[in-house]
Amino acid sequence: MGNKKRSSKNMDRRQFLKTGAIGCAALGLSSLGFPLIAAGKTTLKMGYIPILDHFAMLISHARDNSSFKAIDIEPVQFKSWDALSGALKANVVGGAMILSNFGMDLFNNGLDIRTVAVGHRHGSGITVRADSSINSPADLKGKTVAVPYRVSTQAAILDKYLKGGGLSLKDVTVIAVPPPNMPESLKAGSIDAFLGPEPAGERAIQMGVGKILKLSKDIMPGHICCTAVVHKQQLTSNPEGIREWVHSMQRSGKFIDEDKGRGSIEVATLARKYVQIDERVIVNVMQRPTNRITYSGLAPKLADFQAIHDMSVSAGLIQKTDLKTFVDESFAKG
Repeated sequence: MGNKKRSSKNMDRRQFLKTGAIGCAALGLSSLGFPLIAAGKTTLKMGYIPILDHFAMLISHARDNSSFKAIDIEPVQFKSWDALSGALKANVVGGAMILSNFGMDLFNNGLDIRTVAVGHRHGSGITVRADSSINSPADLKGKTVAVPYRVSTQAAILDKYLKGGGLSLKDVTVIAVPPPNMPESLKAGSIDAFLGPEPAGERAIQMGVGKILKLSKDIMPGHICCTAVVHKQQLTSNPEGIREWVHSMQRSGKFIDEDKGRGSIEVATLARKYVQIDERVIVNVMQRPTNRITYSGLAPKLADFQAIHDMSVSAGLIQKTDLKTFVDESFAKG
């Protein structure tokens, strides 16, 4: 009977060690407390609209995502800003490429998001009908002008342009039109002009219905537009993964600008996996001129956001924002 008790005790000890080892392995630890297996990647769903503004995130996914060690980015396409922002609010996506001042507005209204990277610079233009006599800010008085969203970088830039002619947003009828619908709206005559992200302007040109009155780069040189925003919880739960991804976005932005010297063919080809935009249209936007939209310098700087913020507040688009909290510069290089 003594042998049976000793055997039972030995069995209990072996079972304990076996169970403990399994439990430690599940936690990524050895029974001595040292790492045994690597933690898995976390997935971050990123919402985007099929426009050139969001190419840095998409090209990053195409070139780098499979090599990330701590994060897996899952791009999720939306057709409108309402749908994208609704998904962001409901936490269906953990982050999004979004209009800079729209992100500020969501933040002001209680959404716990932070911006961690700039998406691009420039990239919009005031487009009028091909036969239009509109040639200056003053010529837009009383006209109907479309922007991609009520609270948008484009609306703030439009206000700045109008003020150059002694006008403001109050002197025009501003309506929100999804970027893919802008050229058709111009053709139908339901709007007199639009200020929208590419490829809206280039598509209007290709259709023969529009011409560029003024590029946004000539209204506000160096301006930011769309930015990458992420729920704060994502930043605290996986800072290394976010940092890895943001650095990739910065590299990808430089790659896009460098590819302009090679005709933008590789970027146009890579982007087709994510957007339904003709490659010739992408190439034209990138090349005519090459600074029509740029992707270098994607580190979020408070001064860049302050400029858009102040314009937006002046135009009555948003309330004052705590930018020092909203803009998180810690994940980007430089």
